[in-house]
Order: sequence, then C-alpha cells, then structure tokens
Amino acid sequence: METWAGFGYPLALWLLTSLFSGATAPDPAVAHDKNLTRVWVCENPEKGIKDIGVRALATKVGRPDYTTPPDCSESRVVVTCSDAQPTVSDASQTEVVPGVVLYYCDVDSQYTSFGTGQTVRISECGEDGQWTEVLDVCMEECIVPRDCCDVAALGFNSNHEIVFHISASGSQEDLEEMQCDLGNDETDPLGSWLLVLRHERDSNDLKLEEDGHKFGFGDPGNPVPTYFIGINKLAMMTKSVNGEPRPLVMSIVMYLADNSLIHAAYGSVLVDVDTMTLTSLGDYYGNAGDMLSESLGNTYCSQISFTDSRECWWGDDTTARKSFLTSDKPMWGQNELKKLTVWIRPQDCDTRLSCPPLVNSSLVIDEGDVPLTRVPDATIPFTCAEEWLVVKGPSYPKGLVTCTVNPGQTPQWVPDECELECPSNYTLSQDETACFKFTTETGHGMDAVDRCVEEGAYLPYITNPDDLLGDTNVTYYIANVVKTDQSIYPAINASTYGDLGYTAINDTSNTAISDCILLASPLLYNVIHCKTLANIACMLPTRCPEEYRLVEGRCFRLMQTTTPEDFLDNLYTCNAEGSALAYPQTEATIKGLTKMAMEEINWGNFTEPVNIALGLNLNFEGENLTANGLYAPDNDVTRIVQTSGLTSNNYTFLTIEASSCSMIEVPGVENMTIIGLLHPTSSRNFVGQIMNITCNPGYFVGAELGNKTPQYIKCKGQLGGWVMPDTEEPILSLIPCIGVIACNETVAEPPMGPDYMTIWYEDNYRFETKSFYYVCKKRGMRTEIGEKYQRFRCTEYNGTYAYDRENVSECTRCYNSPDESKFNIKINWTDATYLIGDQLNAICKPGHKTDKLMDTQTMNCTADGWQVQQCHKACLEEPNVTLATTDWMSGVLWAEKSTVIATCHNNSLFIEAQSQTRAVKCVDKKWEVEPGCQKVCSGSPTVSNATVKLLNRVWSVGEHAQVTCIPEHRFEAEASDEAKVECIADGWENRQGCVKVCLDQATAESAQTNWNASAVYPVGANVTATCLPNYALIPSNDTTHQLECQADGWYAENECKLLCLEAPQVDNATTDWDETMAWGEGDFVNVTCNEDYHFINMNKWKSVECSGGEWKNALGCQEAVVVPACQPEPTIFNAQTDWTSNKLWRYGNHLTATCDDIFYFKSTLNNGTEVYHKKRDVECFMTGWENVGQCDGVLGIKCNNDAPTVTTSNTVLTHTWTGTFTYMVDETITYTCIDSHLHLPDGNSVSTVRCDFEGWAETTGCEKVCMDEPTVEGGDTNWDSGKVWPVGSIVNITCESDLRLMPDGNQTQQIQCTDQGWETGGPCQTVCMGEPNFGNLSLVWPSSGAWGVNQNQTAPCPLGYLTNDYSENATYTCTASGWSSLTTCHKACIEIPALVNAAGETWDEDTWIVGDTVNISCPYSHLTPQGSTNVTHGCTDDGWANSSYCIKVCLPPTGLPENMTWPEGVHEVGSVMTVFCPETYLTRDANDNSTYSCTDSGWHTPQPCIKVCLTEPEVNNSITAFDRKEMWADGDKMKVWCLPEHQVRPGVTYYTISCTSTGWQEDHPQCLIDKRLTYFLPTVFHLPPETHIASPFLNFLSY
Repeated sequence: METWAGFGYPLALWLLTSLFSGATAPDPAVAHDKNLTRVWVCENPEKGIKDIGVRALATKVGRPDYTTPPDCSESRVVVTCSDAQPTVSDASQTEVVPGVVLYYCDVDSQYTSFGTGQTVRISECGEDGQWTEVLDVCMEECIVPRDCCDVAALGFNSNHEIVFHISASGSQEDLEEMQCDLGNDETDPLGSWLLVLRHERDSNDLKLEEDGHKFGFGDPGNPVPTYFIGINKLAMMTKSVNGEPRPLVMSIVMYLADNSLIHAAYGSVLVDVDTMTLTSLGDYYGNAGDMLSESLGNTYCSQISFTDSRECWWGDDTTARKSFLTSDKPMWGQNELKKLTVWIRPQDCDTRLSCPPLVNSSLVIDEGDVPLTRVPDATIPFTCAEEWLVVKGPSYPKGLVTCTVNPGQTPQWVPDECELECPSNYTLSQDETACFKFTTETGHGMDAVDRCVEEGAYLPYITNPDDLLGDTNVTYYIANVVKTDQSIYPAINASTYGDLGYTAINDTSNTAISDCILLASPLLYNVIHCKTLANIACMLPTRCPEEYRLVEGRCFRLMQTTTPEDFLDNLYTCNAEGSALAYPQTEATIKGLTKMAMEEINWGNFTEPVNIALGLNLNFEGENLTANGLYAPDNDVTRIVQTSGLTSNNYTFLTIEASSCSMIEVPGVENMTIIGLLHPTSSRNFVGQIMNITCNPGYFVGAELGNKTPQYIKCKGQLGGWVMPDTEEPILSLIPCIGVIACNETVAEPPMGPDYMTIWYEDNYRFETKSFYYVCKKRGMRTEIGEKYQRFRCTEYNGTYAYDRENVSECTRCYNSPDESKFNIKINWTDATYLIGDQLNAICKPGHKTDKLMDTQTMNCTADGWQVQQCHKACLEEPNVTLATTDWMSGVLWAEKSTVIATCHNNSLFIEAQSQTRAVKCVDKKWEVEPGCQKVCSGSPTVSNATVKLLNRVWSVGEHAQVTCIPEHRFEAEASDEAKVECIADGWENRQGCVKVCLDQATAESAQTNWNASAVYPVGANVTATCLPNYALIPSNDTTHQLECQADGWYAENECKLLCLEAPQVDNATTDWDETMAWGEGDFVNVTCNEDYHFINMNKWKSVECSGGEWKNALGCQEAVVVPACQPEPTIFNAQTDWTSNKLWRYGNHLTATCDDIFYFKSTLNNGTEVYHKKRDVECFMTGWENVGQCDGVLGIKCNNDAPTVTTSNTVLTHTWTGTFTYMVDETITYTCIDSHLHLPDGNSVSTVRCDFEGWAETTGCEKVCMDEPTVEGGDTNWDSGKVWPVGSIVNITCESDLRLMPDGNQTQQIQCTDQGWETGGPCQTVCMGEPNFGNLSLVWPSSGAWGVNQNQTAPCPLGYLTNDYSENATYTCTASGWSSLTTCHKACIEIPALVNAAGETWDEDTWIVGDTVNISCPYSHLTPQGSTNVTHGCTDDGWANSSYCIKVCLPPTGLPENMTWPEGVHEVGSVMTVFCPETYLTRDANDNSTYSCTDSGWHTPQPCIKVCLTEPEVNNSITAFDRKEMWADGDKMKVWCLPEHQVRPGVTYYTISCTSTGWQEDHPQCLIDKRLTYFLPTVFHLPPETHIASPFLNFLSY
C-alpha cells in the first residue's frame, strides 16, 4: 500500500507558514472532499481564512472544523506565481481554484508518510509570488518519526527551523508539532536536533502551571521565543516502544547578560516516565559547569518554594530551590541567564554523527576551552591530568584532543599522547610509566613510606628488575606485596616469590610480625621484617594499584561482603591479599577513610551503622599503638582510641552512618580560630551548632592588649546561614582581632661576630607568643649546653608581657661528630663535651689519603666547627700506560675520579680513540690504564716499483697493508704482483720491492730451456738452453748456453746450429777441418788439391760449405794436365772486353765482350729470325779464344718521330725534341728535369734516352727530390749531399745530448721528403722527462712522454695526500732547470678526526693538509680540562693532533639559593664538590654544606641546601614537634598538638604548620579552650592480641 505525506494546518498542521491578519467581512469557504479528508478553500483570491491568511485549510472527519466552514474574511494581495507548481512523487495534483493546488497520493491511501491520517497536501500561490513548498512524500508504509533524526532520514535537509509532526511515544495517536534543526542532510553532525526548551529572561509568556511543566507550553513554530516540550514528552522519548531505555543526548545552549555563550551537554539522559525521576545523565560536556549531576535520583518538581524540602532536578540541589531553567529568571548554577535553548537527539544518532561527550581522566581540560560542537575535526586543548605527565609535540605544553573519524567507525576523541617527564633526581622506568628514585637514605618499612609521602611520592612498584640502579649490595623497600598463595602483586617477572627462590624471614622473637618486600639489584628479592633497615626508594607519580584508592598519601581498599564476617575474618581477608588492616596514623586519615567508605559502600545492601575493621590495637602494646615501633600514630589517634570505649572482645572498628548531616563550612575570619561542637552521633556539624571564635595568639579583640574575649556564631541551617546565637540576627560583622606589640625589650647584639652568630626574627616577633632567636651559624656548633637556637619568646606574666629569657650563650661547643662517611675517616668519638680548642684524632679509611697524602690527622674544634681534612680515595702509584707518558706528578693527591692526560709515544696511538692523548681516570684506587697505546705506522711504506693501499686509516703493529707491483714487475719472494707489508714496532717493515721481470716464456733457436712458468725471472736472471741432437754452439761445440733476462726481454749471445759431424771427403785434396772444433750450418772448410791435381776449373783450392748437416760442393781434384793459356786478348771488331793482363786466362775461363755504340752481335735463330745482342760471353778453349765474330752496325732500324715514352713518378720532363729527325738505333736524345727534380738513381738533372731495336728505350724519367739539407734546431741529420733524396726518402735527426724532441722525449726522429719538401723536424729543446721528485712521493705519473719548458702537467696525488689548495691533483711546470711545482702534494688529513665528546660538530672543509688547524667548539656541557670551549686540531704528518680534548662537565647549576657562592673551575663528570650553604640554609641532614656530584645529566646532590626554619614557631595553648627533628626545612610540615582542654575546632586537637621559604607559616590554626566542648567519636578501636601482618604499601579496609 502506498501512502504519502504533505503539509497541512491546525489541527493537522505539518509546516507552519507566516501569520496574516486584517480580515474584513466573512465569506464562507468551499469544501473539497476526498476519502476522509476535507479541504476548505477560499475561492475569492482577495480573501484568506480569518486569523490565518491562507486560502486553503485541510481537516478530516471527526474534527470540529470538519463541518464548520472557516470565514474567508482576511484580505490578501492578489499576485500571480510565474514558477511551475511543486510536484510530489507518486501523487496526483489538482488546481481546484486559481492559486490553490491539492495533492493526493495514488491508490487512495488512507495513511500518509507521517501517519496523520490525511491524504491531501496543499500548495498556494503566496503573496510573495512563490508557491509554498510541499515537503512530504507518498510512501507505502506508515512511518511515525520519534525525533528529528527520523525526519532527516526521510530526506529533509532544511538548514532553518521547521516544525514537523513527531510522536514522543512512537504511537501515531501521540503525533504532535515539534521543531527540528535538520542541518544539511542526515549525515550533518550539526543537524537532527529536536527543540525541548526555548526561553528568555523576564519573558511574560512562561507562567507555567503544573500542566505546563508536564505537557508543555507554547508553539514550536511561533516566533515568540518561549516554548517548552513538557517533561512528560521528554520522559517518553527516553523509553523505546518495547520498554527498553532509549538514552538521549541533551545540549543546553545558554547566553549570559553580556551575550557570551555557555553550554552544557549530557551524553545519556534517562527520565523515568512514571515518576519523572532523573535516572541517568551520562557524561557531562561543556563550559558552563555540571549543574545536574548532583541531582541524579531526584524527581522533577513543577513548583517549589524555599520551605519545600523536596530535592528536585532541572538544576543542581542549590539552584533547584531557587529557580528552574523554566522560571521567569532562568539560572544555571550561579549564572543568571539572558536566554537559552535545550535540544535533544537519540544517543545512537549522536554517536553516528559526533564524538561522544569527552571523558578522559588522564586529561585536564579548561572548561573555557570546550567548544559547543563535537563535530569531526573539532579540537580541545588539554593538559595531562597526572602530575609529571606532559604533552610532547608542537602544541607543548598543551595538547589537543581531536574528534577523529576512521573509515568504518564512529567519531571518537583522539588525544595527543601524554608522556612522563621525571624530576631531575628521578629516573624514567623501562616501560616509561613511572619515575624512580633510589636513595642512600635508610629506614624501616614505614620510614620508607613516610619519607616518600613527604615529597608527594610513594614506594615503587617494581615489575622489571632492569629498573633498579646502584650497587648490587644495596637493598630497597618496594611496594609489591606477597599474597597468601605466594604470588607477588604486582608481579615481578614471575608468578610467585618461590619461583625466584625468595626467602621469608620470621622474627619469632618479636610479637608484632610484619612482612615487607625488599628488592636488590640484580634479581635479589627477600621477604623480611618491616623494621629491618634498608635503603629508601620512591616512585612518581603517586599511584595505587587497581581497586585501591589514595588517602592521605597511602593506598587503601574497601572490601565489601554481603555475608557477616567477624574481625578475624576481616583480618585474614586482608592478609590473603598480602596486606593488613588499615592503620590510620592521623585523624585526617580517619576522616579520609570515612569519606571513602561513605562513597563506596552500597547502602542498599546494608543497614546503618556499618562497622569497618581497622588494625589499631590498644591491648597489643599497651598504650603506644606503634606495633612495636612499626607505626607512629599521632596523639590525636592515640587519644581517640584510648577514650572511645572498648568492647568486650577488644576489636577495633570504624562505625559509618549514611544519614548524618553534611558539614557546613564556617566562613573564614581573619586572625581568628573557630571551634564548634560535633554532632553527638555523627561527629559532623549540624544545624543549630554554636561556633566559638577566638583571636589567634598575638592578636587581641579590637586591638586591646590582653583582650581575648571569645565571640560566638550559630548555624541556623544550610539556607539560613550564620546568625548571632542570642538574637538569631544575621551576622553583620565581628569585632576584628588585631595584632598588638606586647614585648618592647631591646634586642642585644650576639656575643660572637656575625660570621658565627646571628639573630633570626619571626614576623611580628614583639607580638605575644612570637619569638626571636640567637642562632649558631656554623655547622655543628652549639652552645655549651647544646643549643643551636636560643629562643626568646614574648610571654604573658600576670597581665604583663616580656621575653622569657635574658642571657645569651656563645656558640663554643663542637656538638656533632664530623661525618665519618662524608670525610672518609674513622673517629674515636665519645659523648664528651668538646669546646673550642679541643682536639680529636682521625684516621683515613683504608685506601684514602688527605690532600697532604697523610693517613692520620688531628681535628681541632674551632669557632667554625671541626676542622677536618677530607680523606680521598686515591690512586697512589704513577699510572703505567703502555707506550705513553702522563702528566702525573708526585706529591699530588690523585683522588678518586681525578684524571691525568696520557700522551702516546711517537708512532703510537690510542686505537679506539684514534688519538695520541686520552684521559686516564682514577677508579677504586687504581688507574684505568687499559687500553694502552699501540704502536702504529705513520705515513706510507716505501716499496720500490709498487703502490700501497692504505685505506686512509691508522695501522697498528701486526697489521698488514696490501702492496701491488707496477706493470711488468713482481715480488721475487712471493712470485706474485701482490704482497703484504707489515706494520712493525719500528714502523713499516723494510721489505724488498718489486723487480723488473721477464714475463714471456724464454725460447732459444734449435734448443729446449728449463724455463718454469711458476718462477719469477728478474732482470739478470738466466735460464739454460740445451741444443737439440746434432746441434751445438759454434765454435765452442757446447750443447748448452744461457738466456739472460734483460730490461727488454730474453737475450742469448749464441744459438744452436746443425753440425756437420764428419770431415768433408774431397778426393786428391787436403782440408783445414779440425775435429776439435764444431762445424755448423754456414761454416766453410778450405780444400787444397794435392800436387799435380786441380779442380775442374783448374784452381788448386776452394771452400766447401756445411749445409743441412753435410758438406756442399765437395767434388774432388783431378790429375793435372798442361792447359794452354789464351793469349793475348781476343780481337773483336767494334767491341770492348773485360780482359786484363794480370790474370792467366786458361781453359774454361770466360770474359765478356760489349759492342760499341750502334754496333751489335747479330745471330739467326732456327726460324731464321735475326736477333741482336749488345754483349756476348767469350770462352777460353783448349785451342784458344772462342771465335765470336765481330760487332756489326745495324741499318734500317729507326725510332719514329713520336716522343719516347717516359715513365715518371710525380715528375715532368723537359727535353730537346724535333720531329723532323729520324733517330737510328743507339742514337739518343737529351732530357732535362724541371726544378726540384732529378733523374734517378744517378741524381742528374739531364738524362738521355736511347733508340734501340724496339724503339725508344724505356726510362724512369725525373723524380721529385728534396734538394736542400733539412735544418733542425738543436740537432744534426744524416743528410748526405752526395745522395739523391727523392720523395719518400727518410732522414734521421739526432738531438744534441742535453736536448730532446717533443712530445715523446726521444733523442732521434725521422723526417720524410714530401712533395712540399722536408717534413718539419724537431725542434730539439730542453724538456722535462720522468716523474718529478718532490718529497719522495709516488705520483700517478704517465709512463712516457716529455714536457716542454713552461708546460704544465697534472697528476693525482698519492692516497692520503692533497695540494695546498686541497685538490687531489697536483700541477707541475717544466722549467729550463727541471720540474717546478705550482701545486704539489702534501700529506693530508682526509677524515674528520675522532672527536672526544665533540661528535656531531660541523666542519668548514672536507680535507686538510699538514699544517692546517681547525678549532672545534665543545658541545653544550663540555669543556676542555683547561676550561676552554674550543679545541685546536692540527693536521700533522702522523695525522690529527689535538691541543686538548672535550670532556663532559657540569656547568654551574641553576636554582641555587640566593647568595650561594659556586666555585669556579672545570668540573668533569664524576667529580665531587662541597659547597657551603648561605645563611639560613642547610641540607636535609642539617649540614651547612652540600656535596654535589657531577653526572651525565648534570649536578646531583642528595642533600641540596634548602631554606630552613631555625626557631620554633609561636603557637598558643599547644606544644610542637620542633625538638623532634634537628632541622625543619622549606616544605616540612610540623605537627602541633593542643594542650588538654584545647582544640582547633570541635574534634580537632592538632594541626600542622609548614616551614616556608620565608619562615614558619603565619596563617596557621590556633588551639583554643572551650570547657563546654566535649570530644566524642562513636567508633570502637581494638585489635586482637593475635599476630597480624602489616604492610607499608597497600592498606586495606575490610568489614
């Protein structure tokens, strides 16, 4: 079924529009009906319905206006709406008259979306020319909204206030008009609020009777401000349809008279529907103050008067009796409100949209900083709640808590993190949740608690033994307890103390057994008697374990049961928890426990009174209640127990009643003490109580000396205030108490000088009971009878006033023994009286000496006290630091933690510190001499022909650096190009360098060698070559020879040759062959024919050659015959021969005949061809010379007229030529070469070419030549004027002996003849060759080359070297006299030196060279031993050397007392100083000097100088605890007990007075007498005689 919703008007009004007035004559409306709905319409557009002004009004069957038409008498302005009419989804619309449109849901639904039963909506053309909106939809189901969250979920998103029909109960019948602030949409965190109250001060509209309070008042859509939803509907909204609680979030927005806004919100509001009782508020949020929480459980009261005793809500229980938020003068607490609004929305809707009201106990938020909204990204400043917690972040010291939305989650507050910041004398725990202080102060268990409580701390809970500090022999009290099941609570890394092997010690000799836990470092735990002396440790912040509560500095727990238990059951219950029954030691603690019990007891389970068992036991030890000294209850507690009346079974209980009246604060009166009676059954103030007011001591009524008349006031009631007891008239004023000078005596000067005695005056010291004091200033000095403070008190004597003593004694007694532990001495002290001039002997503790190196001393009692020389734990021997000297001096006391400076010998370093110096400390009477210096090697080792890899670090003795040979070199011993060089005691070892070697295999012709590939062959080394078979050396015939390794490779002087082993066999001849000699390849043997024999050529001798192992040309000699000679020269016409007369021409000899010009030898071939030869061989026959004929001329052959072909290379010929001549064979023509050309090879410039049988003979022609001698500056050439130098010829240049050629530095050079002439050679000049030699540096230098004068060369510096300008490359210039350095390499310091206590400094440069210095500033809290803030580091050949070093020091502390003198000097960590306190200051142990220890975190003193109160304060009618302590310091609280029949106020017989920085607290209470007063506390205090366990850590209350 579909339904729809739309707008209507009363009685079915959905959206209220503006009101109109001004009706004229009545004009009835016309009805338009559909289903059960009727719409009355004014058809006249100039008329509207009376008092409303609209033209249409919807109603339905059963309503009074269904049958009675309204009057159309309201005048209207007729306008036309130009915009389109509104549309409604799934609805039909009809314009019944112009300007009025009706909308109906389809399918004739009976219900609309809001369940009103109407099925019609109306839109009109308004007087503003706009159609009224139809903010409704047609829906299939009936939705009844219970709040504005439901409305927003339907899609309504108006940002202005709109009135909707909403049902408080969820029922359709309870639909009612309510106002919503919807925001932008259903996700807007600022929207979905429903208005509960809107009100302004002095509004006449809100005159509520009881029904108005219950059911509401006003119109939510009416602009008149006053509106109240009614408490009945508000209560219904807090209950779901099924009866379950439906909590609301309530936001109260208020404006003060100055229009400033305050606000309050509550996160879970529930109101009982039947009783209108406020049952829940949830968490408060806002800046206006929580004025409702104390009204929880109260009912709503519509009307109330001052005489009405009902407690109501809608304000706190003080304002509830004065006004309501709904009164005509609304109030919020003490704030008078100008106007206010109250809004609500369901808690589940609020949770989805905004962060919940902020509740976080760890945050402290100033209400003024709390914003109105809790939308995402809202922030609230806060500080951490717990003491010592701080926010670390950009908003320090405040943090921000931010409303944050994570994906898929609801908005939540996320605060910045709080971190623990410990006081300077505390240490942060391992888990960073606590601060611990471990002291040297000792005491028993309760002493430890009291000591910690005094400074606002508590005993530590230890869960991690790593939190312990100090000596393992020191044991501390801790707050952990051991339960009956043997478990430790809180646990210490184990479940039970038995797991760790703890031991429980039972002291059965003592009837009061108390078990406490002691803890030592590391892992030493013991359960022992609480009275055992142990060191005191404290913890901050002060915390109690879970379920415990802090009361007066101690932790207590109230354990409740629903079944009755007797006293012993209570005791055993506490014992099982490892603790004891509560043992209050002050009346304040009893009151605190009473308040704690009243708050924690579930009174619905008990009938009054409730008895709570306590541990106080009057019968246990008589009347002192100290549990054998374990506890120290004060006089008040003792008297309360002693006078309370004991029950027969002797048990002690604290009786609590819930119905007693609350205490009414008495208004403070200046200089007066107020005393009153206690309620007889509750020990609390009550209505009708009379308070006695007396002047404080020193003050008198109306300034009349001696007038101490009491004045009285009476409490008339909480609303009545204080009145005069007799007349019950309001108190207008009391006669003031005014201080009056009572004692006028002259105060005499001290009998000793101001350095020894002084006078200390209390404020108003001439008032009654006030005092002044003569004070012994020097530490430990007293009067002869032991007084440090001689008090003169202004005292009454029978109505007159004077100081109570006359004489002053000098401070002549050394009262206290010197502190043996402080001065490290042992004294034979007695209780004798030591006066000025007396002496005592003291002995230094073993291993200690005075400054004068003495073991004993005589101490003198002087006016300044005992004169004691400090005995120091000292190192008595000279420190023996390996390879180092120190600045130790004899005759000087080297006390514990003092230091000497050790300096390493040359070539030695402290390796870890990378420094030549370090501080050597005296620790426990021994010098810390380890580690000592170690020998190191500085510089680079010298290894020839090698490079060394030093890695820029220090090399100590025994270490090895890697060395690598340069190319073609090897280490002979290692047979490798790599080796190690060792750092030895005298520096780098002097090892053999790399040698030039032959790396190639040694080979020899026709031989085998013994060369070994794994061996190294340096220059000069030899291998043996062995000849192959049939081979040997010539002429030695040896078969082996040596190959020598030379700089350019292997060399052999000889080689093996193949032998001719036998003598040559030549017939008829002899040879000079010698069998003792080797005849090898190429050798010759001479052979001579025997007599009458010759060789075939008629010669008598010849040579035969050894070739291929045999003799060649070994033909024998023949028998000699007579051979005729060919004589004379043969005759050959036209020819010439090479015959000579000095030779015998015999048979077989030959000569050559050459034809003259133009003549030839002619012969005919077999084919008849004639051939011509210029030459012919002529042989000598037996018959004479061979007949060869003659040379004949040749005719008929000629060269034609063409020029001959001349083959030339790069040349041109000029010649004489005419084409008219015929050239015959052997005729020539002449050629002449052009310039710079010659004929080769004869070098002529003119040449001929001949005509032969083939034509012109071929000629090479002229070639280009270099005619002139080349010139080279500084050198000569091998040019020869007799030679021809054609193009391509080479001439060698040789420079003079001291000159070289560029760029390679050679002394010779070849230049070539080119077409352009000789190449340019040279010049030969002065050059620089090879690596410069500056400081014996091994540069990375080019292996070859030469550099001319003024030419520069850059070379990388060796590792660890830099130039003057800090470059890694050096520049060298060649000069006429050799290399000169522009920038040369120097030993450098590449790395930042190891900075002692100066890490993190910024250096200006990256590298430094020898001679550079760098000043380094010591970091904060560091100085040099000489007190400087700077250290100079110098770069040396051996690396960095420093002038000093930085040490951690303690700068003068801040916060010292005024006039306190701090010694000058450098105070290193570990040093100890004694500083004297200024006047009126002492340490906690009453010393006039304080010992300061310099630690890493600064100065630490367990006993700082603090302001002290030297004299007892003036108090009336009381006694003080002044004499119970030697000294009272700033912050100490001293107890003051009233004299009998005196009290501070009813039930209070003591108080505390604080010692402050200006003296004793002045505004302290006074003990006054009132004989009418009685003191009664209806509690019974007993303890059974049985043994109990008492714990100083967790005190339990049980019942």
